[in-house]
Amino acid sequence: MGARFAFTLAKIFLCNSFFFRPQVDDSLRNIYKYLQRLSVGLEQIVLDETLYDGRFLEEFNEAEFKLKAVLCELEIAMMEKGISNEDDEPITRGIMSDNIRDLDHDSYRNVRNWIIYRDYMNSLEYVVHSFDHLRKKARRQQRATY
Repeated sequence: MGARFAFTLAKIFLCNSFFFRPQVDDSLRNIYKYLQRLSVGLEQIVLDETLYDGRFLEEFNEAEFKLKAVLCELEIAMMEKGISNEDDEPITRGIMSDNIRDLDHDSYRNVRNWIIYRDYMNSLEYVVHSFDHLRKKARRQQRATY
């Protein structure tokens, strides 16, 4: 996922169209914020798997690590393009309330964790499709200028 994602980002950056730039900038900023929110949920899943001797600790650890890698790639891409997210409200662990974070029953935790993981997987797929779309649009705009 990481190498494919970085390659797609690199292709998008080849397009320097004035009209195309705001769409890429907004996409990077919005995707970064959304994935940060998902990272809070994945972090809680890993914590729960650790505390309750979960069967999938290794898998969720790996998913959390890969999400951090994608977030780092996005942040680097935003820095390289001069995209600031300083005006945005910071995403903190506080976005997940204690009544969602601290669930006593396994079944409730499992449902919460499944929803978080499902949204994580769907979001990564959306990110890939979004950047594929932007890459194709950049390619069409490059062809139109030649």
